[in-house]
Amino acid sequence: MKKINNPTITSLLGLGVAAGANAAVTASPTVGSGLRPPAAVGVTNWDVDNDGTVDFLLRNSTSYFTTFSTTYTYGRIQNGAGAGFFGRAGFIDPFLKLSTGFSVGPQTGYIFGNPNSVAEVTDNGTRLGEDPVRSGWGTANNTPVTGFVGFQFTSSANIHYGFAEITFDLFAPGQGFIITSAFYESTPNTPIAVPEPETAAIGLGALALGAAGLRRWRQRKKVS
Repeated sequence: MKKINNPTITSLLGLGVAAGANAAVTASPTVGSGLRPPAAVGVTNWDVDNDGTVDFLLRNSTSYFTTFSTTYTYGRIQNGAGAGFFGRAGFIDPFLKLSTGFSVGPQTGYIFGNPNSVAEVTDNGTRLGEDPVRSGWGTANNTPVTGFVGFQFTSSANIHYGFAEITFDLFAPGQGFIITSAFYESTPNTPIAVPEPETAAIGLGALALGAAGLRRWRQRKKVS
């Protein structure tokens, strides 16, 4: 029987370290088992590279509309200084669901949002509905969906680009989404490519290998 090795993200990242300086893609060490807004009104801070600076604030917040005498609960992401998620410019800037191979970087025609601006990600526990078609997330607000989003953040006065896997899971009003993994380019001002969703475990790790490490991984992946 032929055996096919299927390395995990951890093992692939290990190969990347062994490959030396070619490996520049780095896993965010602060995502852990997942990041989402707190269950009650409040904030979950995300420091992407664990340098002591809060890059994003995941908020559970409410707004009261006197016209309708109604309180709405939102899951929101607030940008820290020099940080932002990749969106499409417009009256409301929805997060873009990025396709495989998309290069997250300083592209013309896209925005990362203004520092300290707030994006409403979910409304009363449902997926953001301002413009789900144009942003690539589909039309249904009642079905969980997973995809990749791009972001930038600042570390030591340098801009870094990255991508995060986010699931709109409709967990609860004020939450409704979770960031399950994130990777960034440790070399400043360097674009980073989005992996294939169906092979994310291999794709994310392979990005961290560099040329030498990737060759080693391919050799290990061969049928033995």
